[in-house]
Amino acid sequence: MRSKPNYVVLAAGAYLLVSALWVAFSDRMVLAVARDLEHLASLQTLKGWFFVSLSTALVGGLAWRQVGIERRFQARVRHELEASEAQLRAATEFTDAVIDSLPGVFYVTDPQGRLVRWNRNFSAELGYPEEAMAGMSPFDLFAPEDRERVREAVARALREGAARAEVAFVTADGRRVPYSLTGTRVDTANGPVLAGMGLDVSEQHDANVRIEQLNHELNHRLGHISALREIDSAIVASLDLSAVLDTVLRQLRERLGVDAGCVLLYDPGLERLRFGASLGLPGAAHRRTSLRLGEGLPGRAALERRPVAVNDREAIAAGLPPSRGLSDVGFGAYVAMPLIAKGQLLGVLELFQHVRVEHGADWHDVLSALASQAALALENANLVESLQRSNAEMLAAYERTIEGWSRALDLRDEETEGHSRRVTEQTVRLAERLGIPRDQLVHVRRGALLHDIGKMGVPDEVLLKPGPLTDAEWALMKRHPEFAYQLLLPIEFLRPALAIPYCHHERWDGSGYPRGLKGEEIPLPARAFAVVDVYDALTSDRPYRPAWTRERALAYIRDNAGSQFDPRVVEEFLRMMAEESREAEAVQMG
Repeated sequence: MRSKPNYVVLAAGAYLLVSALWVAFSDRMVLAVARDLEHLASLQTLKGWFFVSLSTALVGGLAWRQVGIERRFQARVRHELEASEAQLRAATEFTDAVIDSLPGVFYVTDPQGRLVRWNRNFSAELGYPEEAMAGMSPFDLFAPEDRERVREAVARALREGAARAEVAFVTADGRRVPYSLTGTRVDTANGPVLAGMGLDVSEQHDANVRIEQLNHELNHRLGHISALREIDSAIVASLDLSAVLDTVLRQLRERLGVDAGCVLLYDPGLERLRFGASLGLPGAAHRRTSLRLGEGLPGRAALERRPVAVNDREAIAAGLPPSRGLSDVGFGAYVAMPLIAKGQLLGVLELFQHVRVEHGADWHDVLSALASQAALALENANLVESLQRSNAEMLAAYERTIEGWSRALDLRDEETEGHSRRVTEQTVRLAERLGIPRDQLVHVRRGALLHDIGKMGVPDEVLLKPGPLTDAEWALMKRHPEFAYQLLLPIEFLRPALAIPYCHHERWDGSGYPRGLKGEEIPLPARAFAVVDVYDALTSDRPYRPAWTRERALAYIRDNAGSQFDPRVVEEFLRMMAEESREAEAVQMG
């Protein structure tokens, strides 16, 4: 851009040039035209005025031009100032509009802590008039219990640059409104100021309170569900009624806040309530409780089949029979809940508290739910007891039947009378020493008792023949293990006992019958029984030979280990017989 000419310099240069020319040529021109001295003097005067007039015109023109320049400059300055002021007003109005439109409250405090700037919401939301806000200390606007926290937040903001706090404003009409405040330090020429914003969190606060209430209620209900689940687990996992009742009482004390509890069981045969379990009750007399229906508060609950609740110390003391040792404890609240399942009275649940308490509907709902679980536990216990009794009776009947079969076999074959009982006892002892699990020993016992059950399929003329058997008769006799298998296999109860009746004539070297099994192909119970069976046969009298001595029979067993018998079984059998011999000698000497 081309720069503007400097008119003052140009004017000065022109003035200097004209002056130089005037000085150089004006006198010559005057002398050239002067007629005489007087005329010369007049021309010199005229020349001077002309120069003065020219200088005046030149200086005046320059001055007038400078005045115009100054006027134009001032006009431009005024225009720029007005434009700047307009921009400043627009920026201020924009800033004010932004601040006033901010959600919540906006504020600025000076270094002395006085309010110097705020938005409309500050006075509108808190209810303070605008004129009262000027110079007000913001600490006066907070709840007294929050002021110290506000001071700490202000100090932190001035120290660290920013801070936040959850506090309550006190409105002009005295209400307390929770706000979330943020403050930021702003450094100015006059010192730091604090600018901040605050949002009304009343709805959030109310929502949080409601959430806490819901969480509390949820945890309360989850606690009840957990209690019911723990009782359910106890019922399923244990057949011990006392352990289940202890779980019920513990959950009742935790969930309902009672001091003590007791479960009385109903005996329908005697029509009395007797002690079942307790928690937190003093002394031992209550464990001997035996109440008639209608006797005392628990007897009344059982007779009327409805809850009985008492909140009077004297009435409670009078309603608890002295024989239980609870009348003088001084309980202030008592509840007796009958335990009923499928219309049958099973017992009474008692709850005790030292102080008088009025319980709400929720408390009673939980009590009803837990009492129902307790009744279910009692019902299950009764069913299990009845089932166990029935199973025991059935098992005893089975065992008597098996023993009857065994005696019948011994009676059929007079040569082996008592044989089944002896070999059964010894086989069970040997099987236990060989590590056969205890729950399998019952099958070992049954198999040993029925080891010759297959001989029921052998005709008497063969089984009881006094002389030697023919090959055909011997082939028929050797089939008695197969007859045992066919007889016992359809009986599920006796199927686990088949190993001995079916396999006790198999031999370790594979030369036995009926299948020619070898080594550990033969079931361990059958291997053990084979040793005991042969030993008992050798040490028993037979029509065709007298009984062998103990030492001769044991030597035979030892010599046939690895061929007829399992060597490990033989070793354990010999050890067992030696121990029994020592024990017998010790008894005789004692």
